[in-house]
Parts: sequence; C-alpha cells; structure tokens
Amino acid sequence: MTLAEIESQLRKDLKVQSVSEIKGLPFKDYEEILALHKQGELRTGTRMNENVVDLFGSQGQRILDKVLLSSPILAIIASIVLAIVRSDYVLLWGIASAILALILTANAIMKSGKGVGGLILIATLAAFIYFWIKGDFVKTFLFGAYWVPNFLLTVSKEQNRLVMTDAVMSSELVFIYYYLRGEFAISRKGMS
Repeated sequence: MTLAEIESQLRKDLKVQSVSEIKGLPFKDYEEILALHKQGELRTGTRMNENVVDLFGSQGQRILDKVLLSSPILAIIASIVLAIVRSDYVLLWGIASAILALILTANAIMKSGKGVGGLILIATLAAFIYFWIKGDFVKTFLFGAYWVPNFLLTVSKEQNRLVMTDAVMSSELVFIYYYLRGEFAISRKGMS
C-alpha cells in the first residue's frame, strides 16, 4: 500500500482532517510541527506498533524487521537442535533464555526497569565474551541465547520508532491517525 492509498483511506475514516482541529495539541498546525522537527526542537515518543514497518518501511526495513523479530524463535530452535546433536540437554535452558529475552523487551517491562534491562544485557554480553574466551561452549551459548535476541528485539523497537517518526512527519493524516490513537506523542523540548 502506498502513502497516497493510506492517506486516501484515512481521509474517509478520520473525523479530524487537520492538526489545527485537534483540541489540546499545543501546535497551531502541521507546518509548525514539521518546522520544529526539522530544527530538532521536538521530543517524540512512540508506542510499538508492528504494522508501522510493514506499512511505511522500505523493503530492506521490512525484511530486517522480520529477521529481528524472529531472533527468539531462532534461538529456541538452535537450543533444541544443539541439545539433540550434542546430547547435552543443558542447552535446552537456551529456550528459557530466549523467552526471558522476549519478556524483558516488552514495553511495560522496559519502561518500568529504568535501565535495569540495559545492565542485564551488558552483564550477559560480558559473560558471553568471558565464556567464549574460556572456550566453554555451553555457557557461551546459554548467555548468547539471551543477549542476541534481547539486543535484536531492542534494535527492532528502535527501527519501529524511526519508521513511525518518518511516517508521521511525511503526512499530516498519518500524524493525526497515530496521535489520536495514542501511539505517537509529541512535545516541545524543554516542556513536559
């Protein structure tokens, strides 16, 4: 679906057709928002929406997003295959590691953790490197089954944020749609 097709559908569906019609939004119009964005004077926030990359991302971004989002599944499959091939069933703990990585990248957990997730990721990466240097395959794999999916899911969230920001800054109707749904927040820098 092209941007023009999306805008055509939004024109039919949205009751509000202009930023100036949104009550409580501290900007006079969409042009002011674009100018402040271009000057770097806006703070933006997004809520993860899986469809944004599919709708507005490039072909490469869409493919990358699928790879990033599948990383926990790939870690789980690798855990099962390696446990069977190596007859070392401790590797099945990689399933729990991958699931934990998935859980700890959930929006509610990341927001409430206040940086704890980042510290866990760094500690896990350090342990991964340490055990890799020591030549301990099992521990290296188990720590990798956590930090690789966790890191890649975090990259996916950042890509989602960038694609959404580009989308709302390329179309007033797209901005209105995501703003009114509470999936895109905006304020001037220095104001809350």
